[in-house]
Amino acid sequence: MHMQTTDIVGTKYADFIREVGTNPQGTVEIPPPIKKCYSLEELISVVYPRLDVPETASPDYLMDRAILSACYDNVNAIKAAAIQLFPDETITYIAADKMDETD
Repeated sequence: MHMQTTDIVGTKYADFIREVGTNPQGTVEIPPPIKKCYSLEELISVVYPRLDVPETASPDYLMDRAILSACYDNVNAIKAAAIQLFPDETITYIAADKMDETD
């Protein structure tokens, strides 16, 4: 990660993110400014407040926030729990990772 800033908060946050990705012990001290959540529901409500309110979850709203996870299984659980909060009916689009090369 390359960061050009003289902002001390931004620099400390960049150092924290770097430690998350490189700490061989797998344990990282969470800095005080980052809110600690004790459940998945609390985490989602802190990062995506009012997700259950119609018209809140615009593309810009969703792109301005992120929940980071090092484990793909956690990502699926977080995504599934967040989708349950959407007030409207969900639509699933089918996608393929590979093309059929026999055509």
